[in-house]
Amino acid sequence: MTGNSSRVAAARPADMEPLISVMVLAFAADPVARWMYRDPQRYLAYFGRFIRAFARKAFSSGTAWCIDGNLGGALSPTLTPWLAQQLGWDSALGRPNPTRSY
Repeated sequence: MTGNSSRVAAARPADMEPLISVMVLAFAADPVARWMYRDPQRYLAYFGRFIRAFARKAFSSGTAWCIDGNLGGALSPTLTPWLAQQLGWDSALGRPNPTRSY
């Protein structure tokens, strides 16, 4: 078995559109997404807009991540830097918190 050389990095605003495309593909068979958009053409036309509206803050606040080449991603529009700090999760944002022990 070979090791995985992909790395996870914070997504930049320029990564938003490619990652939205990844999310549209990733959720194509998701029951809730397909309940919202039953018609395949409507899903392809509008689900990206839904993700964009929901996740825009994640890209501007540093809570969106991607794998090299935008092969995958994760978005957390609700995990803001302020909330992460309040919960002691600064390391989740790539910033170790020396005042907390984990």
